[in-house]
Amino acid sequence: MHGQPNIYMLFMAKSSDILKESGEMVFSMSRSFASGAYFKKFREYLLEHSSLDHIHIFNTRREHY
Repeated sequence: MHGQPNIYMLFMAKSSDILKESGEMVFSMSRSFASGAYFKKFREYLLEHSSLDHIHIFNTRREHY
């Protein structure tokens, strides 16, 4: 990765590194997080080192306050 580091990306990458074999990571973040070419290597890294079981996308933030 080049340029300005993203703290969420670094936190998720480190969390996947220290996760136990049957562990679980749960994160809440914006929809646009890790989209675009800048995060391509991060997405590849995360999918190589973990698996996704569930993604939930809220329709709007207003309904959940």
